[in-house]
Amino acid sequence: MMPGYLNIRSVKIIIVLELLLVFSIGGFAQQEISTKTFINEGDTTVLESIRLSEVNSSLEGTIQLLNQTLGDIEPDEELQHTDSIYQLAAENLTAEKKKIFDSDMKPNTRVLEDAIQQWKNYKSKLGEWQGIISKRTTLLNETRLLIEKRAIIWSLTLKDAKKQKPPKEILLSIREILAQLNHLRNQLDSELISIYKKQSQITEISLFIDSTINELKDARTKLTKSYLNKDGVAIWNILKSSFLFTANIDSYKQSLSISGKTFYVFYDANRNQVYLHFILLLVFLAFFYFLKKNNSGLEPDGQKLQRPLNVLDNNILNAVYLTSFSVIWLYPIRQSIVDDTFQLISLVLSLFLLPKIIHHDYRKVIYYAIGLHLLNQLQLLSPPYAPITRLIIFGELALSVIILRAILKKEGPLYSSVPTKWLGLAIGTVKLFYIAVLIPLFANILGYIGLTAFVNNIIINTIFNSIAIFSALLILNATFNILLKSKHLLKSNVIALHRETIEKYILILLKAFGLLLWVQFVLNLMSSYDILMKWFGGFFMLSWEFGDIKIELGAVLSFLLVILITTLISKFIKIILEEEVFSRISLPRGIPGAISMVVRYFIVAWGIVVSIMALGVDISQFSLMAGALGVGIGFGLQNVVFNFIAGLILAFERPIQVGDTVEVNTVIGRVKSIGVRSSTIRTFEGSEVIVPNGNLISNDVINWTLTDRRKRRDIHVGVEYGSDPHKVMEILKTAANGNINVLQNPEPWVLFDGFGDSSLNFRVRIWTAMEVGLTTKSEVTIAIYDGLNRAGINIPFPQTDLHLKSVETEVENIILQKRVRNTVDKRKSETE
Repeated sequence: MMPGYLNIRSVKIIIVLELLLVFSIGGFAQQEISTKTFINEGDTTVLESIRLSEVNSSLEGTIQLLNQTLGDIEPDEELQHTDSIYQLAAENLTAEKKKIFDSDMKPNTRVLEDAIQQWKNYKSKLGEWQGIISKRTTLLNETRLLIEKRAIIWSLTLKDAKKQKPPKEILLSIREILAQLNHLRNQLDSELISIYKKQSQITEISLFIDSTINELKDARTKLTKSYLNKDGVAIWNILKSSFLFTANIDSYKQSLSISGKTFYVFYDANRNQVYLHFILLLVFLAFFYFLKKNNSGLEPDGQKLQRPLNVLDNNILNAVYLTSFSVIWLYPIRQSIVDDTFQLISLVLSLFLLPKIIHHDYRKVIYYAIGLHLLNQLQLLSPPYAPITRLIIFGELALSVIILRAILKKEGPLYSSVPTKWLGLAIGTVKLFYIAVLIPLFANILGYIGLTAFVNNIIINTIFNSIAIFSALLILNATFNILLKSKHLLKSNVIALHRETIEKYILILLKAFGLLLWVQFVLNLMSSYDILMKWFGGFFMLSWEFGDIKIELGAVLSFLLVILITTLISKFIKIILEEEVFSRISLPRGIPGAISMVVRYFIVAWGIVVSIMALGVDISQFSLMAGALGVGIGFGLQNVVFNFIAGLILAFERPIQVGDTVEVNTVIGRVKSIGVRSSTIRTFEGSEVIVPNGNLISNDVINWTLTDRRKRRDIHVGVEYGSDPHKVMEILKTAANGNINVLQNPEPWVLFDGFGDSSLNFRVRIWTAMEVGLTTKSEVTIAIYDGLNRAGINIPFPQTDLHLKSVETEVENIILQKRVRNTVDKRKSETE
């Protein structure tokens, strides 16, 4: 520690220096500056001495630094507490390991699994200590580096000051500051040496813990392999056993004591998680309360909505159930007794919760499961090889068979809850466990106690975990069903338009998640999860070499996974932007499409970079590939790049936008999408034409809806000679103005086109929206026809006059005969 008079003495020195510098500042104006290069971990810094004219202010800054440093390096109470704990922990861990491996009692799989979890807990706690020490080490190293730099600067300053022959008080102040800096640096060095020793000791403990965990896992593996060895007497020889029906009270007391101690150790090691667990319970309670309050007005629409509505009647039970189920993630390192406790809580809650949601026979299954759980706890508290334990196992197997039969019962919970397409698989799985019950049954009879306990534990815990996962999925599915129908979420355009699709995919994800969780539970019960993960790790490390190219299976799968995720994110962001964001804000036409395209390009580019990195390719090497890529573009990819750049121009310049009606060469239709390379135009006949973006930029394109969606329609009308043209024009204008789809700005325009061969020709020009142009033209044309018909104005047939200059005699005679015949027929008809 530095002396307490540092500040007072420094202030006196500064006052003296201020007086001296006022009189002598001019003498130091031409001082030469010394420099020194300081290198630390590759970082080079040039340090300069302080000018004598600036010594005063620099002294003040250095004194503040010293005072701050003294505060920073005060002994850390948490570090001192850790120091006292880990020394004791080293002794306790050694004793704990001897207790496991040197015990006369042969540990079973459950004991070994609990021991592994406990030692993982020790490892986690040790990691916290390492974090505290690492943080302290970083602080001290940074402080020492800063102090060392200041010491070098003041050493250079003292060297330069001696050359200038300043007043003795200045040299005295510099020497004192330099001495204090050196003293503090030595103090920091001592502190760092002490911490490095602690780090070394903790590293030794960490290696000891890792070694113990590996030994426990090896012991568990060996024990699993030894289950085929007979380790007990046959059931018909049980009368010869000295343990016949003798209640080992001491064993029960010892087991209960260990369980209580386990709970205390668990709480002490997971104190923060317990508080978080309680907060999570309050969050779930609030969530289900507001869910019920805001959806109390929903009417059941058949059985599909009746079940979710029943969930709202049990909001407290739902909150407690989901909170208890979250123990899997809140406490990743836990003992078996903790799992057993939460299993019992889940079963009791299911007894009151689930019969209202699914078939009433499910209540019987829960009753049997609770009895099985209590019987299993009694078996776990009993001595492993005692006859009473073997009889309890017979009872457990009998209850397991009853539960499996109740589940397989026709019209039971399995048939009423599992979809038809999955029913066969579910029934097959239950029947498989039905058959598996025979293994511990015969093993117990023949005296294979280890195999009996192992398989019995798998069957029982699989039943418990299946009920827990199945119940949680029902609650979550019903909750999401109600949530997606709530009035608040239906305000979202995405949910309102895609609610059924979202509900479908949520159900698929929940089922997939539940299945994976169930498989993980079963593999853990079989002590095969770690082995399988190692096998998968080795499988993903498979690689093939082709010359200098090395391809790893894991890298290829990662590449494909990133591409898939990128595609899904791109589509999801597009839907959110177009249906949720842009529909609620007012932007100039075309801007939303441009923003959506740029965002998707960015996501795709990010996905490409990440996928390439996942493939194991060094991104920096692409600078070497740029030249080759340029050559490739010059030869074969120039059209692709041209179309890509054209797509960017279309996005930002916006001459063509999605929804526009365009005419490109012989194609006319509506723009459906503008992509990276090409755009899609849907013609009015229903076909879709893929047009490269370059054609939309370089060719003449008619955009009927670029600035607005109005279009002019012309209607040509001809009336017979002798009609009043003024009346005709009035009729035409009335017909045009009488249609609601005809725009009044610009207003309809009627023209007298001129004199035709057989009619007076008129033209009506109307403006209407692009979407209803043909319909409006048809309606106005019908109105014109009706108006002319009511006014008695005829629309003439096309007429043609034929003038003959010369006709042959035979033809002339035929014409005359025809005329005479027509005249006779006419007179005859008039006479009649």
